[in-house]
Amino acid sequence: MSKEKTMNTCRTTRGRFKRCPTGTRNRSPIGARAPRGFYRAAADGYDEDELVLFGDNDEPTYRMLQTIRTNLRKHMKRGRFDRAKAVVGFVHGADFADKRYSREVYRDRNAKGFNFSPAQRRAAAEQWVVRFFNGETGE
Repeated sequence: MSKEKTMNTCRTTRGRFKRCPTGTRNRSPIGARAPRGFYRAAADGYDEDELVLFGDNDEPTYRMLQTIRTNLRKHMKRGRFDRAKAVVGFVHGADFADKRYSREVYRDRNAKGFNFSPAQRRAAAEQWVVRFFNGETGE
């Protein structure tokens, strides 16, 4: 049997394809990845509330959220405010809160993954945007 038939293509870490031996097809060198569409489930409401509460009560996360709010106030004052970009800003805060949550709750100092799905983190960011518009900044 030729070598060409025993080799399959598999994905490397940078998204390029290379030739790899049979049996290792689509295995990630950094661990198992979630299948496509895995996190597409709708957010149920309780988890993002927990993420919002944790973000408001954790001191480094709260400081980051305050920086985002200050930046948004400057954009509103100058007339360059965009609500979609405000949600993106708070999504960064939700990502940071999620990582801090995994380190705090699960006591894993090397935690690099996320405990909340992207839909839940986005819902938490939208809650922060609504609270920003309502004047509930926590100050």
